[in-house]
Amino acid sequence: LTGTSATFSDLITSTSNGTSGRLTEWKAGSNNFAIQVWKNNAGSDKWNIGLNNSNEFYIYNYAASAEALNFDTSSNATFSGTVIAGTVARMYTSLDRGYFVAGTNDSSNQHVYLGSYHGSTLKELTFSGSNNALYPQTSAAIDLGLTTKKFKNLELSGTISSGAITTTGALTGTSATFSG
Repeated sequence: LTGTSATFSDLITSTSNGTSGRLTEWKAGSNNFAIQVWKNNAGSDKWNIGLNNSNEFYIYNYAASAEALNFDTSSNATFSGTVIAGTVARMYTSLDRGYFVAGTNDSSNQHVYLGSYHGSTLKELTFSGSNNALYPQTSAAIDLGLTTKKFKNLELSGTISSGAITTTGALTGTSATFSG
């Protein structure tokens, strides 16, 4: 093999030299330069991997004309498309919001769970698309807000069902019925 390039028409086998443990080592000619490019049978570029000017590792998709995946120098990953976890969860963004969607477009029981351990006790909040409800997994296990961290207004449409209602301000309305 001589020169600066070579073409192979079959499998290339590489064996470690035993000192570094590496099978291959790729070095970019300059920053922001693809280290490896994958082409289709017609010779068109489809994907490449490389290092950008900030020494971040990337995978580039020529069809989208954008990085599909980027790892920064702190090992944080940035995905440019939708992240799919199996067939039941997706995370993606639009111009003005982020989405986490669970389930599929069928009528099966689909839930999103938000949980946190307090000691060995799991406190879990459930959003259920099939039940059209947001609720704690265990009744009376989670407060809404804190004494020092309050919600501003509570806007409801329907009936309030409560064990007790306490107010430190005026109770106002257009009609009221009290019993008990």
